[in-house]
Amino acid sequence: MLVIRPVCLDSDFEAIDRLNKQAFVECWSTEGLYSALLAGMDCFVLEDHGQIIAYVLSQDLLGWVEVMQLAVAAPYRRRGMAVALMQHLIHQKHHLEKIVLEVRDSNLAARRLYQQLGFQETGRRKGYYQPLAMMTKSEDAVIMERAGL
Repeated sequence: MLVIRPVCLDSDFEAIDRLNKQAFVECWSTEGLYSALLAGMDCFVLEDHGQIIAYVLSQDLLGWVEVMQLAVAAPYRRRGMAVALMQHLIHQKHHLEKIVLEVRDSNLAARRLYQQLGFQETGRRKGYYQPLAMMTKSEDAVIMERAGL
């Protein structure tokens, strides 16, 4: 049974930290992730039979929200988990002006997902991401927004 709920820092942190390290080449440090949650960033987790399989981390900024991370465990990818979490976040933040996020230029699957959810490219951060394996140069971050929540 799938359940989306707010994070419980004490009992969920180890699972979120583990997923952070599995999902991202440039993952946040354990200390950085813990500090972000302790500082009050919003985090919703998606559980399957009590096991955390995905999470979305965001922060509210002067009338809008920025998605900091969206992570889904490998066996659950391309099964609608990211869509469910993002729809939940959109619903929870409906009172805000917009949602902003950034994604690696080469992450076409994520860019398509966000476009399907109503996000549009609004800018780029040139050379923001370090090269991945087999790449020789840095990569742009694509800034995407969804307004009118």
